[in-house]
Amino acid sequence: MHIDAISKLGIEIEEVCQNIFDNELADIVPKYSCGSFIKADDFPNKNHFSANNEDNKDCPHSNKSTVEIAFIRAQLKTLKNSSITLKFPSVGATENLLLASTFSNVVIHIKNAAREPEIVALQNFLNGIGAKITGAGTSHIIIHPCNIKGTDTDVMLKKNIYQFSIPSDRIECGTYILAGAICGGVLTFKSEAFENQYALLSILKNSIELEDLTNKKKIYFLQNKSISNVFVTTPYPGIATDLQSPLSAFFCTVDGKNHIVESIFQNRVAHLDELIKMGAKISRYKNYFTIEGQTQLHGAKVTSNDLRGGAALILAGLGAIGTTEVIDNSYITRGYTNIDLHLSQLGADIHKKQIDI
Repeated sequence: MHIDAISKLGIEIEEVCQNIFDNELADIVPKYSCGSFIKADDFPNKNHFSANNEDNKDCPHSNKSTVEIAFIRAQLKTLKNSSITLKFPSVGATENLLLASTFSNVVIHIKNAAREPEIVALQNFLNGIGAKITGAGTSHIIIHPCNIKGTDTDVMLKKNIYQFSIPSDRIECGTYILAGAICGGVLTFKSEAFENQYALLSILKNSIELEDLTNKKKIYFLQNKSISNVFVTTPYPGIATDLQSPLSAFFCTVDGKNHIVESIFQNRVAHLDELIKMGAKISRYKNYFTIEGQTQLHGAKVTSNDLRGGAALILAGLGAIGTTEVIDNSYITRGYTNIDLHLSQLGADIHKKQIDI
């Protein structure tokens, strides 16, 4: 959360703990003047949280098991000039700092900022509604003072003076590229959707041929797939941690032994056990794992434990013999709109199935 960085802006931070029920958030949120909710497992100091049903004795569903939720209450008095250096170039931290200081009357520097294309898009949007921000796409972002106020921005947006197009999802695009790499064939992408795929394409360079068309990119996926290397997930422009899971599924299908080091989210490994159920040869030590490719995967009943891991299981199912059933698609649909329909249009035999519990 980089609470220390936010505090440097002059925002007073108070850590607050409440034990509440996961499916009762809508009823409980209005009771508190709080900011965003954070699961206790993701909180820097989760040990100071304790579950206690007695705290919820007035809740009509107090017989349900509780989940630990923490939230932060922030109060802004006056933003102050600040130079903030992030310990890690986090996308979320960079975005939050931009939003917190956009309409300030002081100069704020964010150093070691995330450089992802999403940061550039956010800067373009904020500048479009009156902010003065420079440097997005580099590690040093500067927020300059501006005269426009929030109410002025509201008026401008209501009059549709400024319209903004959300960029294509580069991770979703990368996932479909890997689907083609596993199954073979030819895919055509709009050029703007194909941008920022340099790290992924460098991995696939021996397995693809590219053709430039007018405003489009056509990819021919080759059958002589052979890759052996060591890959480390890093902040942009490196190999995205969000493509690590789909890449793992792809590596199961290629000739060679590939080593992956997950350096961003070290617990992003739940998909590996599910791939092993399908016949993958994977060995792991903490956040370092090795995938021996050219293994014929077989359909199995597997569980989606997170967004990108679920997408990886779908990709593995496309390249497996037999039927693969991916349980719990709620994670997947959160990040991939109509992935089943899109893959069906490309020739995949895939459909959603409602399971009665």
